[in-house]
Amino acid sequence: MRSVMAGTALAPHWSARFTIPEKGPLVWTDGAERVLVHVDSLRVEQAGRWLYCDLDVEPVRARRRRIRVAFLAVVNRAGDTILAEAVVYGRRLSERCGNDIQQALKGALS
Repeated sequence: MRSVMAGTALAPHWSARFTIPEKGPLVWTDGAERVLVHVDSLRVEQAGRWLYCDLDVEPVRARRRRIRVAFLAVVNRAGDTILAEAVVYGRRLSERCGNDIQQALKGALS
């Protein structure tokens, strides 16, 4: 199953390091580091209990690339819960940026 998540569903979950311009991608900034986050490229795929979120990012002075964040979703007595998560493909992406994107996606999926 593949689906697309609207960028507006993610908006409440972005950290303060993200700015949301009127048009174009989000901009993640931390000091001198900047990364464009192309929310319109987000694709969510389910494979068994795993949810894979693919998203294009574009670090300054680097080419646009796709990252993948994986979540293991289980149902317990309290309802749906994300049990495990990891940035699977995130080469050359700072750990802080990857974590911020991961947390925004997790918040939108929860």
